[in-house]
Amino acid sequence: MMYGWLANLVALAHGLVCTFVLISALAAVTGWLRRHRSWERVFYAVLLVVIAFDFTPVGCPVTAWENRLRELDRPGSSYRDSFIAHYLPWLPMRLYVPFVTMLVGAALLAFPLWRGWDRWRRFGRS
Repeated sequence: MMYGWLANLVALAHGLVCTFVLISALAAVTGWLRRHRSWERVFYAVLLVVIAFDFTPVGCPVTAWENRLRELDRPGSSYRDSFIAHYLPWLPMRLYVPFVTMLVGAALLAFPLWRGWDRWRRFGRS
């Protein structure tokens, strides 16, 4: 019983991190995030960790942790697909994955582009 509760807590925290990354990426692309330096630093740090986990063969450790807790609670209750695919089954993965990949790429490019724009506006005008 306790493991199920912990698995639900891990899933909730995982969902909050995913939501944070999505909203922050949109804020970075639109330029709004650059006005909030602390949020921007946290976002890019979290994003680098997420990207690093994408390159590991194991996948997301938070999903693995949640599934281990679910197995300890009730054997056979874990899921095989990704966190997003499991909790948002109505979302077509063939559209979601390229959208998120492009959004993350745009968020990474937004940092130097918005910094350059701000410098140009501040110092480039004569």
